[in-house]
Amino acid sequence: MDAKNPTGKDAYFAAVDALGDAWTFLITREAFFGAARFQDFCDRLNISRARLTERLKHLVETGIFERHQYNEAPPRFEYRFTAKGRAVYPIALSMIAWGEEWRSEPGASKLIHKACGKPLSVKTVCTNCRQQIRSQDLVWPRIGALKRSTPGTGSVRGWRKMASFDDISDRPDPAVDMLKAVGDRWSMLIVYGALQTQFRFRDAQATLGVADTILSDRLKHLAREGILQRTDSSKNAAYRATDAGLAILDPVLVMRTWALDWAPKADKPWAELVHKPCGADVRTICACAHCELEIDPRDVSY
Repeated sequence: MDAKNPTGKDAYFAAVDALGDAWTFLITREAFFGAARFQDFCDRLNISRARLTERLKHLVETGIFERHQYNEAPPRFEYRFTAKGRAVYPIALSMIAWGEEWRSEPGASKLIHKACGKPLSVKTVCTNCRQQIRSQDLVWPRIGALKRSTPGTGSVRGWRKMASFDDISDRPDPAVDMLKAVGDRWSMLIVYGALQTQFRFRDAQATLGVADTILSDRLKHLAREGILQRTDSSKNAAYRATDAGLAILDPVLVMRTWALDWAPKADKPWAELVHKPCGADVRTICACAHCELEIDPRDVSY
């Protein structure tokens, strides 16, 4: 990680600023399964009413949900996806793919791709050349300090690691396994740096501006989850991504693509992330590994 000479605002940082919280992902997941009213979300997720209120407000403010009144006295509202919100779907798919590969097993989500009739199997590919993407095939932008790399959208209060994922939902979902590993803002940003290069504690602290205690906690957590490993046993050892950590590249690139399309525009261009095999600034789609078609939420059944 390097806090010097940033080349532009970072689209991935902007995506994390909007979506970097496990509850936010889980609420949008339930909306894809048909939840719309406040009580729908309460019934499907083990979430406090105060936290749900806070997250729904954030999702409306960021343009992912819009409110539709369905009752006048007392006033009650449904929360429905905007086009920006529906575009979050590939992020969930890429997280499911990671969870099935590294924590559960293929088909654990029990989702079916109706277009080909087979259990949903997701692969993330470059929109330009339709090839899967490896970290070593990317020309990464220099990582700027966090406060200089986002468009200043402001995060919801309480962006923090969930204390426990036990009994949060009855729905089988391999994506939750990824949320357990990296489902908070700081963990997502630390892994983003680790995908590019190994780093030391002070490198990450200087770039992210995170408190030492929080950074230490997240590094220990990511190591326990098998996402990062220390290069040696010395006190100042560097951290690097494990194979499971490197595989988080796909969700990272899908989140970045979402931000390129939907995040508030920065005061200067987004930093480019070049895919060397085709020379394009990376954008991704999530395709069915069986039939190669891009996956549409309307073509997926549970």
